[in-house]
Amino acid sequence: MEYNVVKLPDTYVTRKTVYAYVPDPDWVPDERTPLAKPAKIRTETVVEERGGWLFTFMRGHQIRCTSLQQIELLGLTAAPRLIDDSTGLQVNAQGIPLDIQEHVKAGPLMDGGGGGDTVDSLMGRAHVPVDDPINAAIDNTE
Repeated sequence: MEYNVVKLPDTYVTRKTVYAYVPDPDWVPDERTPLAKPAKIRTETVVEERGGWLFTFMRGHQIRCTSLQQIELLGLTAAPRLIDDSTGLQVNAQGIPLDIQEHVKAGPLMDGGGGGDTVDSLMGRAHVPVDDPINAAIDNTE
């Protein structure tokens, strides 16, 4: 995920209305509907937010965060990861799954065994566990 971050000055102020619903203290249940839910009253509070950070993403989408908690909640403090759309696996810049290195280390080529050295031949071998996400993703694409 690629994005740019701009720190907004404290002079940048937005106002928003926050609605809350509180039980009506004057509500009395009716004899015809004794199990009815209590009535609620809507309250409005106008909140001002100052400054913050503006995150602009590659396709032009923008998110404004006004606290560090919001930034952490959205996962923008972690290092960006590349995810393959079709498999859902984390990949490197060339589109190769990062878990492939573990398969190559555990493969027959590392211990001198025979066989092809392509990714397809390594994935087709019996030593790959059945519940492996890379193997499952390859099976789903065929």
